[in-house]
Amino acid sequence: MAYILLGVLLASILLGGCRPSSPVTFFQWDVRDTFTSRSGKEIERISRPMLSPPQPLSRFRWPVDGKIVKSFDLTRTPKNAGLDIAVTDSAPIRAIASGRVVYQGKELASYGNLLLIEHREEYVSVYSYADRYVVKKGDSVEVGQIIGYCSSSRKEPNIFHFEIRQSSKPLNPETVLPKREK
Repeated sequence: MAYILLGVLLASILLGGCRPSSPVTFFQWDVRDTFTSRSGKEIERISRPMLSPPQPLSRFRWPVDGKIVKSFDLTRTPKNAGLDIAVTDSAPIRAIASGRVVYQGKELASYGNLLLIEHREEYVSVYSYADRYVVKKGDSVEVGQIIGYCSSSRKEPNIFHFEIRQSSKPLNPETVLPKREK
């Protein structure tokens, strides 16, 4: 990873990208700056970031219909890195965005039957407590595609747990999913 970043940095410098040449251009972007080329010609440039931060996915969707019964909260014990949603028996679970299934299994007991889908910009959606999934590791999925079904148990209500992570960091799903009518 470090070699890739070093390569991108060197390529951007060699191919005309901006290398901050002063504290002003290092901390502030869009600053006009001049430098002298090897041939002695003075060249004006505008500083720009060399690596732009990833843009959020523009098209997430909710994975299930239902009422949120436990919200995202990393401050309390036990922590909730996602949402617990009350669902009807055998409710369909849909992919929140296009991506690739990178895990499906039951090895993490606290997550039950777990599915992970990797999306662009290092996003991963986490689906747990499902009765069954209709996709497997390695499958490509499209936004809105049915990927599984919620459990049907005697417990009321049936609970589906959902998380969104970016670079392994949990995000509050309510801040990145479309607003819901209450």
